[in-house]
Amino acid sequence: LRKCFEYVSRNKFWVACEHHGYPMEIARLSLGAYGWDRRIIGSYQLAGSTSKASRGIAAGSPFATAELKFYLLNVVKDVQLSCTIPNQIPMSIFVDDFAITISGDKVEKVAEDIIEVFKCVSHSLGLIGLPIAHDKTELIATSDKIVELVNKEVKLAHKHMVCKNLGIDVSYQAFRSKQTHKHKGQRPRRKVKLAQRGARMAVFQKRAKKCAMLFGKKRYAKVMNMGL
Repeated sequence: LRKCFEYVSRNKFWVACEHHGYPMEIARLSLGAYGWDRRIIGSYQLAGSTSKASRGIAAGSPFATAELKFYLLNVVKDVQLSCTIPNQIPMSIFVDDFAITISGDKVEKVAEDIIEVFKCVSHSLGLIGLPIAHDKTELIATSDKIVELVNKEVKLAHKHMVCKNLGIDVSYQAFRSKQTHKHKGQRPRRKVKLAQRGARMAVFQKRAKKCAMLFGKKRYAKVMNMGL
């Protein structure tokens, strides 16, 4: 989801809490805290004028993940009621990440089921005001034909067998090098060139070099420990 915590409607969140049995005293406390006046503190500890957030919940709140879970329960129920795939649970949710898993005997049927569940999830999320991040929509399939069929209906971030994980891409393809007399047992894995990981490492190396020139080795270590 795109900026999931920021797009939560507080009115719809309150209704979801009442409907699904969330502790209303905690919900009232959270909504009161989310509506407090806030200031943006900039350079030299200068504070801006007060402002209020009209929607969303704070991702750093201890109740944020539980609140989001109750907010998304309607989406789960919609998928369960409208899903026509027998003997399968087609969807899993990890905080604000949705995973759809489909299996079948025919390529066309698998692609059709993926598109069906995706459209249902997209429609249900739209009803509560949560947009899908299409630039992060990944598809890992056992056949290029499945990817081709799904890509006609669903906007995918890519069409290859590499899935991004927290900004660093991970390959799920099994690359094996040829076994020689020097290697015993299982064949070693061949290295895969991952463009995104390489780009991130290049940025980190440039940043480290610049910080080392500015702060020196000892001071630079302290800066990194502070998380800056």
